[in-house]
Amino acid sequence: MALSSIINTGKVPVLLAPMAGYTDLPFRNVVTKFGVDMVFSEMVADRDLLYDCAKIRKIELGSNYLNTSVQLAGCEPKVMSEAAKLVSDLGAGAIDINMGCPAKKVVG
Repeated sequence: MALSSIINTGKVPVLLAPMAGYTDLPFRNVVTKFGVDMVFSEMVADRDLLYDCAKIRKIELGSNYLNTSVQLAGCEPKVMSEAAKLVSDLGAGAIDINMGCPAKKVVG
């Protein structure tokens, strides 16, 4: 379900924020079973989505994207655009563009 659909119901949406090292696919699946409206993937590099095999995409994103916002990271507008189109076409509920994560493994 897209975020706009959740907001339009009039209820306050419950979202699981992206957390590096925690919000992997198994965790998101468990949280979804408790009724969370939308979960966010861990940060995914735009190039990894475009140039790695479909198996990697499924591991990172799962097969049910409807309540998933995919967090993308990258630095080239054209590549980010292609990655955003890919996850949109896969049915992601939203796209979260990471604009600077303070996690050590990211800034390091």
